[in-house]
Amino acid sequence: MFESQIKKRYFKFGKRVCQGDILKEVAIYLGFSKRETDGGIKIKDFYPKYVVVLSQDCDLESDCIEREKNKEKKKLGEVEVQDKYLPTILLCPAYPINDFIEGKHIAEWKMSNDLKHEKKVKKLKKNDDLKRYHYLAGDASNGIPELVVDFKHFMTVPRDELYEVHPDVYVSTLCELFREELSQRFTNYLSRIGLPVFSNEIDAKNK
Repeated sequence: MFESQIKKRYFKFGKRVCQGDILKEVAIYLGFSKRETDGGIKIKDFYPKYVVVLSQDCDLESDCIEREKNKEKKKLGEVEVQDKYLPTILLCPAYPINDFIEGKHIAEWKMSNDLKHEKKVKKLKKNDDLKRYHYLAGDASNGIPELVVDFKHFMTVPRDELYEVHPDVYVSTLCELFREELSQRFTNYLSRIGLPVFSNEIDAKNK
């Protein structure tokens, strides 16, 4: 059998935003609402301890390449092409596992702690059963604790805003195979289908 040449789970890159980037303390804006007191605008913000980039890496790379080409075109007075630009980048919060198990990972939300049982934690860490969640092993050398990605909480941030803070919030990047596993499990979660149960099937079960 061919032996994988990947010897570690994480590596340092940081030259651009990549799929599988682990970022720390990224400010995310969930929307706006009107204040009841004075009618002003209240920003709904969210500050997860960690996030992981889920946008496809080929799209992230194409975005960067086209933007660099357009810089040269602008200097030469040529027509720019922006077909491959990304307006936003897809992220998913990654919660420290101890906070997650206790249901304390989002302080302002009432979160479930039904994964507190040891058997469920073992299932969670295997990444082969609980489809909503993805476990990322910790790596002290890269400053990464054990994390749990909750696929239900995915969100986007403006591309330019993320690039502005990326050098300050970047921690590490998942190696290719682990990145692909994360991506596949995320897309599988999104593509799940809830089939209807018809009355004749319920009656047949009860007989």
